[in-house]
Amino acid sequence: MRTPISPDILPPYDFDLGLVASDIDGTLLLNWKPISTATIDAIHRCQDAGIPFVLVTGRPMRWLAPIAEQIPDLGRVVCLNGAVVYDIASQSVIDAHTIDSQTLAEITAAVRVDHPDARFAYETLNGGFIDREFVTGRPREARIIDDVSELAGEDVVKVLVRLATSDSQAMHDLIDPLVD
Repeated sequence: MRTPISPDILPPYDFDLGLVASDIDGTLLLNWKPISTATIDAIHRCQDAGIPFVLVTGRPMRWLAPIAEQIPDLGRVVCLNGAVVYDIASQSVIDAHTIDSQTLAEITAAVRVDHPDARFAYETLNGGFIDREFVTGRPREARIIDDVSELAGEDVVKVLVRLATSDSQAMHDLIDPLVD
């Protein structure tokens, strides 16, 4: 049996809470440790009270397995920086905003005009793809591609760009004019 929600932590009686959303890394998961029992209990108390609990993350779907193991009845997760709504229980995509092949090629080419050393990684509904030189120790599950055209027919939902600079504002200034 779950502990009931204490009335002293609830908002005023006339406040109607419609949703609780949480990030994963640094919020739900701390220092790569399992989710605490207290946190899992709080999530279940929200659900028992009829309040949806939704995770919001930049993680791809394939990195949600440790969460699903600890909270299999979690429900929906907004992942890949908002591009995908994924249901953990059914392990299915509910909704996805994909990037078409032409737009993907245009963005890649536009970045490479000023930064020929740019390296790209792409998340799709079928997993990750990376440029051959994206990283020295690539993620084991990522597939290597030599050209963005190899992604034709894939449902791309996220693009990562790596430049020699680590200045996030410079990256933003470069990419922002290229996307709507």
